Amino acid sequence: MGSQTINFEIQERDVVRATGFAATHWLPISPHLFAGIAFLAALGTAWAFRAHQGSLVVELAYLLIAVVLAFMLVLHVILPWHARRHYRELAAAHGTTSVDWDADGISIRGEKGQTRLDWSDFFGWSEQRDLVLLFQSHRLFNLLPKAALSKAQLAEIRGHLKAAGVKKL
Repeated sequence: MGSQTINFEIQERDVVRATGFAATHWLPISPHLFAGIAFLAALGTAWAFRAHQGSLVVELAYLLIAVVLAFMLVLHVILPWHARRHYRELAAAHGTTSVDWDADGISIRGEKGQTRLDWSDFFGWSEQRDLVLLFQSHRLFNLLPKAALSKAQLAEIRGHLKAAGVKKL
């Protein structure tokens, strides 16, 4: 297929969702594994309180609970707060974004600048229910709202990424 174009405005909620989604790719542990560890920690804590009151095991259980709570605080409070602040401060995130692509790569234009990247320039890609993320590195990504894409356009972008050997994260 030839060149395709979409236009959209990046919303704060998109940035918050994308940042949270991207964070799962650079955190040292997957959220699913973390949930499993948290569950086991809860079971271990219950056992420790029942069987070893006043011992080192209880103190370690408290430490584990603190680590779990700190992780959840970062993931669900601090990270979204930073993403909202970043969106409000970043002038380039406001206004209409135009994205053009063809078999060779993708061009992204906004009111403050533009870039052209070959598909093979991307480190990886991922998608969630309402966003496609194109990672230039572990922490730098471009987002495409799925609402701006037809099913055929989304399939075409996936095809270009796969053809370029870009790994799905």
